Amino acid sequence: ARKVRMQGVRFPDEVVQLIAENVCSNIRELEGAVNKIAGMAHVYQRPVDIGLAQEALRDLLPKKSVRISIDDILRTVSEHFGVQMRDLVSRRRPHSIAYPRQICMYLARKLTSHSLEEIGGYFGGRDHTTVMYAYDKIRKEVEEKPETAQVIELLTSQLTR
Repeated sequence: ARKVRMQGVRFPDEVVQLIAENVCSNIRELEGAVNKIAGMAHVYQRPVDIGLAQEALRDLLPKKSVRISIDDILRTVSEHFGVQMRDLVSRRRPHSIAYPRQICMYLARKLTSHSLEEIGGYFGGRDHTTVMYAYDKIRKEVEEKPETAQVIELLTSQLTR
Protein backbone atom coordinates (compact mmCIF):
# COMPACT_ATOMS: atom_id res chain seq x y z
CA ALA A 1 0.00 0.00 0.00
CA ARG A 2 2.92 2.36 0.77
CA LYS A 3 4.43 1.79 -2.71
CA VAL A 4 1.06 2.57 -4.25
CA ARG A 5 0.76 5.86 -2.35
CA MET A 6 4.28 6.85 -3.48
CA GLN A 7 3.11 6.52 -7.09
CA GLY A 8 0.71 9.44 -6.57
CA VAL A 9 -2.16 7.55 -8.19
CA ARG A 10 -5.24 6.41 -6.26
CA PHE A 11 -5.47 2.60 -6.25
CA PRO A 12 -8.75 1.15 -4.96
CA ASP A 13 -8.45 -1.43 -2.17
CA GLU A 14 -9.44 -4.29 -4.51
CA VAL A 15 -6.50 -3.41 -6.82
CA VAL A 16 -4.08 -3.29 -3.88
CA GLN A 17 -5.41 -6.69 -2.79
CA LEU A 18 -4.99 -8.09 -6.33
CA ILE A 19 -1.36 -6.95 -6.35
CA ALA A 20 -0.73 -8.30 -2.85
CA GLU A 21 -2.22 -11.70 -3.63
CA ASN A 22 -0.47 -12.20 -6.96
CA VAL A 23 2.82 -10.30 -6.82
CA CYS A 24 4.73 -11.26 -3.75
CA SER A 25 8.07 -12.70 -4.87
CA ASN A 26 10.17 -9.54 -4.41
CA ILE A 27 10.11 -5.76 -4.16
CA ARG A 28 11.19 -5.22 -7.78
CA GLU A 29 8.26 -7.25 -9.05
CA LEU A 30 5.92 -5.35 -6.73
CA GLU A 31 7.23 -1.97 -7.95
CA GLY A 32 7.01 -3.18 -11.54
CA ALA A 33 3.36 -4.17 -11.08
CA VAL A 34 2.47 -0.82 -9.51
CA ASN A 35 4.33 1.09 -12.23
CA LYS A 36 2.70 -0.94 -14.98
CA ILE A 37 -0.81 -0.25 -13.67
CA ALA A 38 -0.10 3.46 -13.13
CA GLY A 39 1.50 3.69 -16.58
CA MET A 40 -1.47 2.09 -18.31
CA ALA A 41 -3.86 4.39 -16.46
CA HIS A 42 -1.86 7.39 -17.62
CA VAL A 43 -1.43 6.26 -21.24
CA TYR A 44 -5.05 5.22 -21.73
CA GLN A 45 -6.42 8.08 -19.60
CA ARG A 46 -8.42 5.61 -17.54
CA PRO A 47 -8.97 5.51 -13.80
CA VAL A 48 -7.28 2.68 -11.94
CA ASP A 49 -9.84 -0.06 -11.41
CA ILE A 50 -9.79 -3.84 -11.13
CA GLY A 51 -10.28 -4.28 -14.90
CA LEU A 52 -7.31 -2.08 -15.77
CA ALA A 53 -5.18 -3.84 -13.14
CA GLN A 54 -6.08 -7.28 -14.47
CA GLU A 55 -5.29 -6.13 -17.99
CA ALA A 56 -1.93 -4.66 -16.93
CA LEU A 57 -0.97 -7.71 -14.87
CA ARG A 58 -2.37 -10.32 -17.25
CA ASP A 59 1.03 -12.03 -17.53
CA LEU A 60 1.47 -12.23 -13.75
CA LEU A 61 -2.02 -13.39 -12.83
CA PRO A 62 -2.85 -17.09 -12.79
CA LYS A 63 -4.78 -18.16 -15.85
CA LYS A 64 -8.38 -18.73 -14.96
CA SER A 65 -9.84 -21.72 -16.63
CA VAL A 66 -12.21 -19.93 -18.93
CA ARG A 67 -14.45 -22.24 -20.86
CA ILE A 68 -14.98 -20.59 -24.22
CA SER A 69 -17.93 -21.74 -26.29
CA ILE A 70 -18.45 -21.44 -30.02
CA ASP A 71 -21.37 -19.13 -29.22
CA ASP A 72 -18.95 -16.82 -27.36
CA ILE A 73 -16.70 -16.80 -30.42
CA LEU A 74 -19.65 -16.13 -32.76
CA ARG A 75 -20.87 -13.25 -30.60
CA THR A 76 -17.43 -11.63 -30.36
CA VAL A 77 -16.61 -12.02 -34.07
CA SER A 78 -20.05 -10.85 -35.22
CA GLU A 79 -19.73 -7.69 -33.09
CA HIS A 80 -16.19 -7.04 -34.35
CA PHE A 81 -17.02 -7.47 -38.05
CA GLY A 82 -20.58 -6.11 -37.90
CA VAL A 83 -22.23 -9.24 -39.26
CA GLN A 84 -25.20 -11.21 -37.97
CA MET A 85 -24.49 -14.36 -35.95
CA ARG A 86 -27.04 -16.25 -38.03
CA ASP A 87 -25.10 -15.35 -41.21
CA LEU A 88 -21.91 -16.82 -39.74
CA VAL A 89 -23.58 -20.22 -39.34
CA SER A 90 -25.47 -20.06 -42.64
CA ARG A 91 -24.50 -21.53 -46.01
CA ARG A 92 -24.07 -18.03 -47.53
CA ARG A 93 -20.61 -17.40 -48.98
CA PRO A 94 -20.00 -13.70 -49.74
CA HIS A 95 -16.57 -12.52 -48.58
CA SER A 96 -18.15 -10.18 -46.01
CA ILE A 97 -19.44 -13.31 -44.23
CA ALA A 98 -16.96 -15.99 -45.30
CA TYR A 99 -13.89 -14.23 -43.88
CA PRO A 100 -15.35 -13.63 -40.39
CA ARG A 101 -16.63 -17.23 -40.49
CA GLN A 102 -13.07 -18.44 -41.17
CA ILE A 103 -11.88 -16.33 -38.24
CA CYS A 104 -14.54 -18.05 -36.09
CA MET A 105 -13.40 -21.49 -37.22
CA TYR A 106 -9.77 -20.60 -36.52
CA LEU A 107 -10.61 -19.35 -33.02
CA ALA A 108 -12.86 -22.34 -32.34
CA ARG A 109 -10.02 -24.68 -33.28
CA LYS A 110 -7.50 -22.78 -31.10
CA LEU A 111 -9.64 -21.95 -28.08
CA THR A 112 -12.04 -24.87 -27.71
CA SER A 113 -11.66 -28.60 -27.46
CA HIS A 114 -14.21 -29.30 -30.21
CA SER A 115 -13.21 -31.60 -33.04
CA LEU A 116 -13.00 -30.42 -36.65
CA GLU A 117 -16.25 -32.24 -37.39
CA GLU A 118 -18.05 -30.58 -34.47
CA ILE A 119 -16.84 -27.13 -35.51
CA GLY A 120 -17.85 -27.74 -39.14
CA GLY A 121 -21.26 -28.97 -38.05
CA TYR A 122 -21.78 -25.81 -36.05
CA PHE A 123 -21.04 -23.63 -39.07
CA GLY A 124 -23.81 -24.74 -41.38
CA GLY A 125 -22.93 -28.43 -41.56
CA ARG A 126 -19.57 -27.84 -43.20
CA ASP A 127 -17.07 -30.63 -43.69
CA HIS A 128 -14.03 -31.00 -41.40
CA THR A 129 -11.78 -30.20 -44.39
CA THR A 130 -13.43 -26.78 -44.65
CA VAL A 131 -12.48 -26.12 -41.02
CA MET A 132 -8.91 -27.28 -41.70
CA TYR A 133 -8.72 -24.99 -44.72
CA ALA A 134 -10.03 -22.00 -42.74
CA TYR A 135 -7.62 -22.71 -39.87
CA ASP A 136 -4.60 -23.00 -42.18
CA LYS A 137 -5.58 -19.89 -44.15
CA ILE A 138 -5.98 -17.69 -41.06
CA ARG A 139 -2.85 -19.16 -39.41
CA LYS A 140 -0.85 -18.24 -42.50
CA GLU A 141 -2.37 -14.74 -42.55
CA VAL A 142 -1.48 -14.26 -38.89
CA GLU A 143 2.15 -15.06 -39.74
CA GLU A 144 2.25 -12.84 -42.85
CA LYS A 145 -0.10 -9.93 -42.12
CA PRO A 146 0.34 -7.90 -38.92
CA GLU A 147 -3.22 -6.55 -39.19
CA THR A 148 -4.66 -10.08 -39.12
CA ALA A 149 -2.43 -10.94 -36.16
CA GLN A 150 -3.76 -7.87 -34.34
CA VAL A 151 -7.38 -8.82 -35.00
CA ILE A 152 -6.80 -12.37 -33.74
CA GLU A 153 -4.97 -11.07 -30.67
CA LEU A 154 -7.76 -8.60 -29.92
CA LEU A 155 -10.53 -11.18 -30.33
CA THR A 156 -8.60 -13.75 -28.27
CA SER A 157 -8.07 -11.27 -25.44
CA GLN A 158 -11.77 -10.36 -25.48
CA LEU A 159 -12.71 -14.03 -25.28
CA THR A 160 -10.26 -14.96 -22.53
CA ARG A 161 -11.06 -12.11 -20.15
